[in-house]
Amino acid sequence: MPIVRGRGRSGTLVHLAEQHVEGAPGARYIMRGDTFGLRMATDEDQALLAALIDSVPFGGTTPVHEARGEDFFALRRLQSSQFGELPMTFVVETVGGEAVGCLTVVVRPARIGSQVLRIGEICDVRLRPEQRGGVMFPGALKAALEYVGNWYDVEVFRTAVFGQDFRGLWPWLRRDEQRYEQPMAQVMSRMDAVWLPIHLRRLPRPSRHVQRATEIDREELIAFLLKSEATRRMGASMTSAQLSRRFATWPTFGVENFQLVRGASGQIVGCGAPWDAQALRSFRLGRAGRGARWRRFQFNWRARLSGLGALPGLSAPLAPLVVTHMEVAEDDPGILRDLLIGILRDMEPTHQRGLLFAVPKTATFERALDGLPTYRIPFSLLAITPAGTPWNNVDFRARRAGFELAFL
Repeated sequence: MPIVRGRGRSGTLVHLAEQHVEGAPGARYIMRGDTFGLRMATDEDQALLAALIDSVPFGGTTPVHEARGEDFFALRRLQSSQFGELPMTFVVETVGGEAVGCLTVVVRPARIGSQVLRIGEICDVRLRPEQRGGVMFPGALKAALEYVGNWYDVEVFRTAVFGQDFRGLWPWLRRDEQRYEQPMAQVMSRMDAVWLPIHLRRLPRPSRHVQRATEIDREELIAFLLKSEATRRMGASMTSAQLSRRFATWPTFGVENFQLVRGASGQIVGCGAPWDAQALRSFRLGRAGRGARWRRFQFNWRARLSGLGALPGLSAPLAPLVVTHMEVAEDDPGILRDLLIGILRDMEPTHQRGLLFAVPKTATFERALDGLPTYRIPFSLLAITPAGTPWNNVDFRARRAGFELAFL
């Protein structure tokens, strides 16, 4: 199974991808096995990748289908834009040339202990159900991460896996004869993706002062975000200029998106920015498994009794506002609760149906959401390290992990 190594940094990834496509039939593959091949995606794969992402859901027993905007690659380019490294998207094919899977790796600087290293965020992982079972995924993942690692000098990766139990984690954590070559994985943190309906009745008043940010708040807001991110394991190591670039380059996003919670002395103690990312991606719920069907029934039953909107049906878009850059001082549940209430109280009429945000699965954050009508999809953050590296023995478990739900 030969692997084509990254040939220095003199060229661009675009030219590299074109060489794979335009070269000899064998040269277009990064890896060729007995049953499949792995190659780098190009702009010609837009429709192919969009169909894969849409047809193969993620989410375990709570499946979620994703659709991309006009440009499949726009989301990952935006994710990586402030860090200067182009993302790599790979296509998994059968020996007959049929595309059956894909994954993307986005490289960014991250804090690990006292070090700042580049890590790879593994996303867009899809493999058609009939190809699962340990035949393709272990080899494809190993080859893709070796390729990214050689090109960008990366040895630590991270991904998010959705699911209620270990069935979703099993392909990543299991090490047997079929999977002995694949990178090693360990659970960093367990979290919930939380859906909160927007049009709540009789909203309480927050106990702290909550206000929409303006340009006057920019410097204080950036300082608060950078300080908070620095305390997270694998938090993004960003500069003030890089964070300001987000305000300038993300669509429909800026300082005015933020809600700020202020403490007794007037300082920022919490913030979050509802963001409409539908131009880049949209979601719809798939047909749920047994446990998820019961949770959906309970949520929708309570929603009808209280006059709230139920979860969208199978063919309807979720249309969420993703609360990004959500930070609260000392993980204080009262601050988070005030922040969410402040966002809902400030909402203008919108076609969006709910807020979508992520919180660690802890008793502290459970108190913040107590009494709010939430629907939750559990997921785990996994640290991934190629087998045989010193990183295999590092404990990556973290109470506070750097993670951006907008780019899961």
